[in-house]
Amino acid sequence: MITGIISEYNPFHNGHKFQIEQARKMGSEYIIAIMSGNFTQRGESTITDKYSRTEMALKNGVDLVIELPVIFATGDAGIFARGGVNLLNSLGVVDRICFGTETGSISFLSELVTFFNNPPNEYLEKLDLLLKSGLNFPTARSTALKNYFKETDIDLIKGSNMILGIEYCQALKELNSNIIPLPIERKGADYNDDELDFLGLSSASAIRKVLSECCNTITDTMGISGLGYSSHYISLNSLKEHMPEASVEILVNSPLMFPEDFSSILHHKLIMHEDFSKYLDITESFSKRIIANRFSYSDYYSFCGLLKTKNITHASVQRLLSHILLEINEMPRNVGYARVLGFKKGTSELLSKIKANSKIPLITKLADVAPNPCLEADIKAAHLYEALKSDKYGTKFQNEYSRQLVMVD
Repeated sequence: MITGIISEYNPFHNGHKFQIEQARKMGSEYIIAIMSGNFTQRGESTITDKYSRTEMALKNGVDLVIELPVIFATGDAGIFARGGVNLLNSLGVVDRICFGTETGSISFLSELVTFFNNPPNEYLEKLDLLLKSGLNFPTARSTALKNYFKETDIDLIKGSNMILGIEYCQALKELNSNIIPLPIERKGADYNDDELDFLGLSSASAIRKVLSECCNTITDTMGISGLGYSSHYISLNSLKEHMPEASVEILVNSPLMFPEDFSSILHHKLIMHEDFSKYLDITESFSKRIIANRFSYSDYYSFCGLLKTKNITHASVQRLLSHILLEINEMPRNVGYARVLGFKKGTSELLSKIKANSKIPLITKLADVAPNPCLEADIKAAHLYEALKSDKYGTKFQNEYSRQLVMVD
């Protein structure tokens, strides 16, 4: 039994470990993670690079890590889910897709997918009116659903994990895939909770917040120059109960990056251009909104607040700005390759099985690959991340073409 997980592991925490353990208990012989590279579905940079996070995953139960292309990784829930599911389906060996939800009920998920695949006209009309009134899509959808589901069920539907779970199931149905959904009820803190959970099942958001606050304090008091990666070690005592030991050890030795580290280069791009509608998902009206506010830019998060509207959420703004930052201007129909970031030694049987059954090439060396716009976007994103990381920490720039696969025992 081979199970796929679509992930960010930003960073890998106890909740992720719990999910993998549950998948193993349910008969998973191998676990494949489709993981975002250096930028996420929130439109933000990751706390540490994809190679460090790959190592975390492999040391905590994953057998193979494949990169989710940045064009899909920075998309909305539907794009993110379809990119990940398309990859898993294309490998030709995956039996199940495991994901966390606010409920572990596959019957409820199936009911939702059936509803959304053939919604009543009255629902669509109500949704359209609510969107035109200025509500963002999540709020408009939950309001329009009130005549069709119980209030308690609607509360579940609004959950971040449930939103993705629905999208995974819809993507599977669209592809007519044989992969079986395996929802696991999320334990502990909510996806968006930014405070540590006393039971040790904190969200990645809360963990990143602790690391950010710690690093900001160090920088304010000592300055960044000359600091080693382990300058953030003082925060790790508070995180040891919330992350597996291997994840903590990797973080100690990893240079941490935050969205603010990309603020200056984003600001530069916003000043240098007069039209942003050429970038993916950016409308002419939103482009004009950027231009009208760009000289009020003070920092990344404040600028996102200036652009946010009643029907464009903060997260949506971040995703759109990430498309400008990374110069993403088109969406491919499918993921045409599977780029391996790392694997466990001893999984040769799994790799051989994929090579024999995959509908797309399995990439282990970039030098062997023909030019591909989607892959080129991944490489540009990786090089931007690496350039700013090396500037921040005074380290040698690492060319993406010469990076080695992560392999652990």
